[in-house]
Amino acid sequence: YIEVATLFEHARVDQFDECRHAGKTDGGEEQIVGRTERSQLNVEDYHGQLTQMIDSNKLNGEALYSVQRAFISSQKYTTELATYTTINGKPVKPITYIEVTAHWENVGSTPAIGVLTIFGSGQLNHEITEEEFLGKTTLTGKSLSTSAIPPKATLDSATLRQPLDWFSQIDPAQHWFYFGWLRYRDTFPNTKIHVTEFCWRVEEISWKVDSNGKHVGKPHFSGGTCDQHNCVDEFCDDYSKIASIPASN
Repeated sequence: YIEVATLFEHARVDQFDECRHAGKTDGGEEQIVGRTERSQLNVEDYHGQLTQMIDSNKLNGEALYSVQRAFISSQKYTTELATYTTINGKPVKPITYIEVTAHWENVGSTPAIGVLTIFGSGQLNHEITEEEFLGKTTLTGKSLSTSAIPPKATLDSATLRQPLDWFSQIDPAQHWFYFGWLRYRDTFPNTKIHVTEFCWRVEEISWKVDSNGKHVGKPHFSGGTCDQHNCVDEFCDDYSKIASIPASN
């Protein structure tokens, strides 16, 4: 902007000098008027160039922002088997849990800051409601607040655990949901809060079995996306609600 402003200032100086020298010639008043009109056209031409440069700088800035800004995408949750012999420092009979962890990846080239995320699950006989998705009900949910996610880095959200035998007790008439959202800012000045959401409906949990009919390895979850809550920013119907939640919560 310094360069284009200087160009405009030069146009003003050129107009003044041209009018001043025009008054010292023998051409009289008509020549002064003619030079003044030409100088005015030059100023208008300079102004047009200035406007084009400003517009070009704005477009270049927007293109740079869209390429460089932080952008968080949700990666499908992962499941692992974990056997514990102590809980809260106390010995217990060995108990095996299914641990489910959500993952968020910053695919942008700059950090995501002011990060707040929630990861939850629950068994329902209906599509997940807005209150349930926001973590305001008795559904299992864990929140995590962190300062930043570096560029090209992955954040593991909270891990949800259930005993291994619990999965065989799920009511087949209902669905099990895993859901989460993450809100964050990018490091560019005067930019909006960003939101990424996901929701997954588990429709079947299956196991591999050995020749004796015993489960082998961890269960396989199959299903599909929920009717809502797989979106980013203003494409999410509840964007304003999540964007207004303080990051300190």
